[in-house]
Amino acid sequence: MCLCNIFKRFYSENEIYDHVPLEETNKQFSQLKEEDKKHKAISGHHFYGIHEFFAQPYVYFSMMRHPVERVISLYYFLKSYPGYYERT
Repeated sequence: MCLCNIFKRFYSENEIYDHVPLEETNKQFSQLKEEDKKHKAISGHHFYGIHEFFAQPYVYFSMMRHPVERVISLYYFLKSYPGYYERT
Protein backbone atom coordinates (compact mmCIF):
# COMPACT_ATOMS: atom_id res chain seq x y z
CA MET A 1 0.00 0.00 0.00
CA CYS A 2 1.29 3.43 -0.93
CA LEU A 3 1.80 5.87 1.93
CA CYS A 4 -0.22 8.45 -0.01
CA ASN A 5 -3.22 6.06 0.14
CA ILE A 6 -2.90 5.93 3.92
CA PHE A 7 -2.96 9.74 4.05
CA LYS A 8 -6.09 9.74 1.89
CA ARG A 9 -7.84 7.46 4.40
CA PHE A 10 -7.25 9.92 7.25
CA TYR A 11 -7.48 13.29 5.50
CA SER A 12 -9.79 14.77 2.91
CA GLU A 13 -8.26 15.82 -0.42
CA ASN A 14 -8.20 19.52 0.52
CA GLU A 15 -6.32 18.73 3.78
CA ILE A 16 -3.29 17.15 2.04
CA TYR A 17 -0.65 19.06 0.13
CA ASP A 18 0.57 16.48 -2.36
CA HIS A 19 4.05 16.51 -3.80
CA VAL A 20 5.03 18.36 -6.95
CA PRO A 21 7.90 17.52 -9.32
CA LEU A 22 11.23 18.28 -7.62
CA GLU A 23 12.28 20.87 -10.21
CA GLU A 24 9.09 22.87 -9.51
CA THR A 25 9.30 22.76 -5.71
CA ASN A 26 10.78 26.20 -4.98
CA LYS A 27 8.55 27.94 -7.52
CA GLN A 28 5.45 26.16 -6.23
CA PHE A 29 6.08 26.96 -2.55
CA SER A 30 6.99 30.59 -3.13
CA GLN A 31 3.58 31.08 -4.79
CA LEU A 32 1.40 29.44 -2.11
CA LYS A 33 -1.72 31.38 -1.17
CA GLU A 34 -2.75 31.74 2.49
CA GLU A 35 -5.58 29.19 2.12
CA ASP A 36 -3.02 26.67 0.75
CA LYS A 37 -0.86 27.04 3.87
CA LYS A 38 -3.40 25.38 6.19
CA HIS A 39 -3.05 21.74 5.15
CA LYS A 40 -2.98 19.02 7.81
CA ALA A 41 -0.53 16.76 5.94
CA ILE A 42 2.20 17.17 3.35
CA SER A 43 2.97 14.22 1.12
CA GLY A 44 5.96 13.57 -1.12
CA HIS A 45 9.72 13.74 -1.38
CA HIS A 46 10.64 17.05 0.23
CA PHE A 47 13.63 18.77 1.74
CA TYR A 48 13.84 19.56 5.43
CA GLY A 49 12.45 23.04 6.01
CA ILE A 50 9.28 22.65 3.94
CA HIS A 51 7.28 23.25 7.13
CA GLU A 52 8.35 26.91 7.00
CA PHE A 53 6.08 27.43 3.99
CA PHE A 54 2.98 26.40 5.94
CA ALA A 55 0.96 27.90 8.79
CA GLN A 56 1.32 25.23 11.51
CA PRO A 57 4.18 23.03 12.76
CA TYR A 58 4.67 19.58 11.23
CA VAL A 59 6.30 16.33 12.25
CA TYR A 60 8.65 14.75 9.72
CA PHE A 61 9.14 11.04 9.17
CA SER A 62 11.11 9.01 6.67
CA MET A 63 10.76 5.54 5.31
CA MET A 64 13.94 3.60 4.65
CA ARG A 65 14.24 0.80 2.12
CA HIS A 66 16.72 -2.02 1.91
CA PRO A 67 19.69 -0.55 -0.04
CA VAL A 68 19.84 -3.30 -2.69
CA GLU A 69 16.09 -3.18 -3.33
CA ARG A 70 16.30 0.60 -3.62
CA VAL A 71 19.08 0.45 -6.24
CA ILE A 72 17.17 -2.15 -8.27
CA SER A 73 14.03 0.00 -8.10
CA LEU A 74 16.01 3.09 -9.14
CA TYR A 75 17.50 1.19 -12.08
CA TYR A 76 14.06 0.26 -13.45
CA PHE A 77 12.73 3.75 -12.80
CA LEU A 78 15.62 5.37 -14.70
CA LYS A 79 15.32 2.84 -17.50
CA SER A 80 11.80 4.14 -18.18
CA TYR A 81 12.68 7.81 -17.49
CA PRO A 82 12.84 10.10 -20.57
CA GLY A 83 16.44 10.92 -21.47
CA TYR A 84 17.95 7.92 -19.72
CA TYR A 85 19.91 5.54 -21.90
CA GLU A 86 21.81 2.36 -21.32
CA ARG A 87 25.47 2.28 -22.25
CA THR A 88 26.60 -0.85 -24.05
